[in-house]
Amino acid sequence: MESVLAGLGAALATGIISFLIARRKNSGSISTSDATSLWAESNALRAEYKNRAENLEQQLTKVNTQLQTVLGELTKLKGHNTVMMQKVDELKRIINKLRAENTRLLALKGVSHGPRRTK
Repeated sequence: MESVLAGLGAALATGIISFLIARRKNSGSISTSDATSLWAESNALRAEYKNRAENLEQQLTKVNTQLQTVLGELTKLKGHNTVMMQKVDELKRIINKLRAENTRLLALKGVSHGPRRTK
């Protein structure tokens, strides 16, 4: 009887150990065909979205680089515009001085052409 109990105990222990090993081995796995196909599809979607995100990140980096270049050029153009506007103002002052001088010289000669418009 003792050997029968020992055999039953060993069989029971072997069964429990086998069950625990199988349970650990299959833990987290999906065995039905619908679930397997859904799992595969979700993995494919994740891969696609990851690829899209990486592509968008590359495009964003490229656009930011181009934007920095454009902003640098814009800053240069603003500087040139300021210089040019100063030159225009200087030339306007010179033109007004020349007109006044011309009017003064004509008045000395006794020639009157009427008032000249000034800007």
